[in-house]
Amino acid sequence: MKLFNDNEVFQKERPTNITKEQTQALYEKIADEIIKFGHSKAEEREFIIEDLSGISFNENGYEIAKKLEDNCSATYDFDEEFVSYLGGIYRDLDSVHNKNIQDWVEANGIKPKISKGQELMVEIDLNRHKKKGAIVYVNGWDEKRAVYYIDEDPKKNGGTIIAYEVVEKRCKLLPEVNQVTDLSLLDEN
Repeated sequence: MKLFNDNEVFQKERPTNITKEQTQALYEKIADEIIKFGHSKAEEREFIIEDLSGISFNENGYEIAKKLEDNCSATYDFDEEFVSYLGGIYRDLDSVHNKNIQDWVEANGIKPKISKGQELMVEIDLNRHKKKGAIVYVNGWDEKRAVYYIDEDPKKNGGTIIAYEVVEKRCKLLPEVNQVTDLSLLDEN
């Protein structure tokens, strides 16, 4: 028997970062892989973790390697393979963050509120390309990540990925217009 409902235990807002504990566990995993593939030594594991904690992984592998080389506590064997590996670490961070979002979606029962094909008017900029006044369409969604695919072309497969809550707060549903296609129905005679 549960003492709390899941949606009372989990946060109500979309997770925007991974936790400190998740970050630490990820750095430990990455350090183990760096050692496993021979890019540093096992006795330097704690220094590798310390070095990783001071790096932004929003850069390419070369820039990350340069920062490690210039400001590191551990000793690394830099080669093309290692630089490539460093450039892909952001995927590991994204994977953990996406799992947090999936858990949040599940715990809070979040579902799309806007149907596919719905025409919307942007009332507050969605991003630098989808400005106020633009007419956009919901071309689909990803329920696991709670995002809509939004585009100006209603027939496009996919579109710009934007969080449910952003679209729902910043856009206005436009009514479906019932157009008369047979003009003879309008003739009163």
